[in-house]
Formats: sequence, structure tokens, C-alpha cells
Amino acid sequence: MKPIRFFFAAACAALLFAGCAFQRVFWSPDGKQAVVLAEKGLYLCDSEGRLSGLLVPEVRIAAWFPDSAQVALVVVERFKTWSDLKKAIPQPSRIENLANTFLKGLDRSIPWAAAADAFKKAQKVHDREWSAIVLFLRDERAEDAKKAAGPSWSELANAAADADAIRVGKLAENKIELGPAIVRDLCPLTDLRVSPSGTGVVFTVERAQKQGTELWLADSTGKKPAVEVQSEIAGFPDWEKSSGALVFIRAVGTTTSDDQLRLGVVTRQQLLKKETGEIAPKNELEEMAGVIFDPGAKVRCLADGRILFSAAEIKLPGTSLDMPKGHGLFALDLARQATVISLIPPGVRPELPENLNFFEVSPDEKQISVAGDKGVVAVFTIASGQAETIQPPIMKDLAGIPNWRAPNELCFFRQPTETNRVEIALWKSGGTRILSKDWPEEVRKGLLDP
Repeated sequence: MKPIRFFFAAACAALLFAGCAFQRVFWSPDGKQAVVLAEKGLYLCDSEGRLSGLLVPEVRIAAWFPDSAQVALVVVERFKTWSDLKKAIPQPSRIENLANTFLKGLDRSIPWAAAADAFKKAQKVHDREWSAIVLFLRDERAEDAKKAAGPSWSELANAAADADAIRVGKLAENKIELGPAIVRDLCPLTDLRVSPSGTGVVFTVERAQKQGTELWLADSTGKKPAVEVQSEIAGFPDWEKSSGALVFIRAVGTTTSDDQLRLGVVTRQQLLKKETGEIAPKNELEEMAGVIFDPGAKVRCLADGRILFSAAEIKLPGTSLDMPKGHGLFALDLARQATVISLIPPGVRPELPENLNFFEVSPDEKQISVAGDKGVVAVFTIASGQAETIQPPIMKDLAGIPNWRAPNELCFFRQPTETNRVEIALWKSGGTRILSKDWPEEVRKGLLDP
């Protein structure tokens, strides 16, 4: 029989099949236009598929404000000198300390690249942090670094470092006017959620030196510095609709690097003042349900107070054969019943993907889209408990997470059929129409085409 610990890690590795699949199309709350993130950056698209030119280069993530007139963006910024990077990032002293530690302990009999790899692993340094270390060494300790790098110095001389910046863009006549960065971080940001009041932005960050995901809160105007709210959470929290509170899944206890499925708690924390939306995080945590989760677990809050979340359904004691193959979908409605319920009826569960982490709720909160391995897309209707398969499993990977444009209209990546081309499509009960059939190669590359 397989060791349970091994099975947990192996099962989670299978669940994370779509590590490279993320949301690429973001429809505005009013459904009039979408942000499309292609290889070169951000474009806007209307409901007929008409596409703007490139508006903002190097955008990784987007999140609309409730008014559909502003959008928060994660933009990749490149720095070519340490002096510029030092002024832009928080805690540059960490980079300086790491750089000096590396140089002090460097064994010059070992090739530079091998020494760098060993240092990154031992010190849990992210690749982006290493690029910043190289900039510091090149610009501040050039003589020592040149001797240490040897033949590799020519490569280091042209080094640059990337950082993620959150910037708020205002839409005006098919253009986006970007404000200054309200947050910068060397490590990649993984999710953005704008509060219903539009005053707060929460974002998640993954750091090499930590096992879990960090949760941060930023003022959408940038007038106040961002603050860390929690660490070791699942990557996809959500705001309650009117209370100013955030709901997320938080790990309980410590883990080792090979743990993937974790014991956690669905948690509520007040981050904004309910009346004004002003940023005022409280330390008190309301723990609502115990769960087993992986880093991709998601929370979505409904207007009627229900909280939907994905988690593994595990019964202990159990053998490896009893362990879950995927994540299910659950609901909390503590105002009406003091228990967690499984949202998907057992008879319908086989019709949906094994892992339900990649779910999204429709604007009218009556339906849920789910995406799965090999490009599977399905829609589950909450009231009837029925599921409809929009796209069967026909591809190797999921190209992108579906996104609702309107209460009954779902945007998804339509996998190749007769044309052998991936397309962005809108599904509505009774039919599917293609939005991207006339999009130029510069937009398709990296988004729809290899």
C-alpha cells in the first residue's frame, strides 16, 4: 500500500496540472468589454470580438473595479541598475545582505552558475531575487564580482531584474491611463481582488523562502503603504459583498517543503470599515470551517451571505485508496445552518472535472463554471443541481480559466476542432460564437497559438 504522506503529495501534484493555466480574459462587471492578456500585454475586446491595439505592455494579471471604469493591473517592470531598483522595491536590504553573503562564502573553484544554483536553493532565493542580487554585485561590488564570475562576467554585465507593480488604469476612449505604482514586489504576484467599495486591493505573493502564499492589502489610491495580512493561505481569497471583510483559507500548523495538501481553516477577517470602505484591518479572525486544501483552493462570496470554496473531501481514518483524487465544491451558510454542505450532488459529481479549484460564479450567482484537465469546461446550475458539459476533454492542457461576461454567457478557450485552432468563444445556452477568429498574429501568439 502506498504511504499516505506520499499519496497526499502525489495527488496534489496531479491537481495542479494547470499551473501554467490562468485567467487570460477578464470581463468588466457591466459586460461591455474585456481585458485580454496576450504575450505582449493588454488589449481590450468588446462583446463582438472587436479588438483594440496594444494598450499596456507586459501585463500579467487584471482585476476590474465595480464601476467598470477602472482596472487594477499587475505590470512587469524591468530595472537595469541597482540604484533604480533599490528605490522601487520594499526591503532592498534583504538583497544586499544576500549578495554579500553569497560573495563571502563563494568557493571560486566551483563554476559561477553552479554556485549560484546551490546558493538559491540553500537560501530559498527566488529567480527574480537572484537577478536583483546580480545587479547589486555588478553595480556596487563590481571588482569582487568580476573576479568571482570569471568568464560569466560578460553575461552579468547586461543583467536586468524584473519586479511586479500594481497600477490602476482608468479607461477613456478605448485607452487606459495608468496611475503610479501602488505596490512593487520582486516576487511574482499571483492574484488580485478589488473590494466592492473600490477602496482596497488584496493581492497574493509566493516567496521562495516561505511554504505558503502571503496575503497583502493595498490602498487603491496608493496613499497608504501595503500591509501584510496573513501568510500561508490558499492563493484565491474573496471579498464579502458589503461588509468590508475578506474570506480566505488559512493553513493551520507548520509544513515541510514536500507537503501539498494541508490542514486549514476557512477564515473571515475584517479589513475595511463597513460604512466607508476605509482601510482598517483588524487582527481578529473568525474561523468558520476546517478543511484540507492545496495552494490552488478558491473562495467566492455570494450576495446572500453564502461562501463557496473548493477543498479536498477526506474521511479519516483511511487508506491511500480512500484519499481524494480531486477537490470538491462546498458551501457555508452560517446564518441559516451551522454546517458545511457539499454543493454538487453525488449523482452529478462524475459529470464534472475531478478538481473543482477552477470554478467561477456567474454574475447572477445562479450558475458556476468549472474547468478541468484536457480543456474540460462545464456549467453547474445551483438551483437544479444539474451540470452541462460545454467542452469535452480533447486537449493536453487547459489554455485558460473561463470567465463570465453576463449571467448566462460564459467566455472560454474553445479547443481545436475542425479548424485545429484554439479560439476565444462565448457560450450561451443553445450555441457558441467565436470572438477571436479575426485577431492578428501578434495577439494570438502565446495566447491562442504556440
